[in-house]
Amino acid sequence: MRKRCFAHGLLLMILLFSCTAMSWAYETMPSSARALGLGGAGAVLPGGLGEVLALNPALLTTTNTGVNLFYTNKFAIPDFTEQSISLSWKTGKIHWASMLLKDGAVLFEDNQGDMHENQWQNFKLGIGFAMLLNKHMSLGLGLWTKEQTIAVAEDHDGLFGNNKDLFTTMGLYHDNLKFGMSAVIEGLMGNEGTQTKLAVRLGEKGKLMALGEMNYEFSESRMNGYAGVEAWLASNFAIRVGVDLAGMFTAGLGMGKGAWEIDYAYRVHPAGNAHYLGSGYRF
Repeated sequence: MRKRCFAHGLLLMILLFSCTAMSWAYETMPSSARALGLGGAGAVLPGGLGEVLALNPALLTTTNTGVNLFYTNKFAIPDFTEQSISLSWKTGKIHWASMLLKDGAVLFEDNQGDMHENQWQNFKLGIGFAMLLNKHMSLGLGLWTKEQTIAVAEDHDGLFGNNKDLFTTMGLYHDNLKFGMSAVIEGLMGNEGTQTKLAVRLGEKGKLMALGEMNYEFSESRMNGYAGVEAWLASNFAIRVGVDLAGMFTAGLGMGKGAWEIDYAYRVHPAGNAHYLGSGYRF
């Protein structure tokens, strides 16, 4: 009983790490190394590939056809990883993307000499599209399904199991040469609450730009903010710095050669510093 309670407690801590924003801000950040290098301010970040579906579906009008991969070992905690793959394409005037995300943790419990494996995993599958309303304004919609699985050894009481959810995301993006603005609503029709994001970009993409973003969670009546700066020192090399919603420092690099692009981000965090890597190929 004591071992089981200990394992349950550890799993609950992992859930807090990924799903809430408490005093140490254990939040779910976007699956984009580029946005993470900017403190998480990705709702008004043009370019990229299908990973923008998780940031703001309206940004799909700024993407090209291609594939993107993302990986991180969250907070440097063993067996606590997040990975995703996304595709983007275009048919006529409609820009499309699909995305599969997986994150979770494995915890091993030593119970009287026997090793038991406890697991927590999240799977998210999304598909979305965007279209231009006029020369400067685009509208996007994302449809998501989520399944959370928690498996604890000797869970005789059935306290843990599977949890499924369906939700939608809507976004607007206004784009000018040296100014951009976005509004996003996340979690519509879902079970985990709705939140809104308002973001502003100052500066020219591909050169130097500053981004700021505010996030309001209705269920918690809480507002979070993050910001970052991206500077392209050459046509294929960028540096990024930012401050996340925990007030901690983030940094990143972006490199490209031909159709390939690689993004790296580093994040200082009270729970453990983390490295993020993304790689994309434009068809």
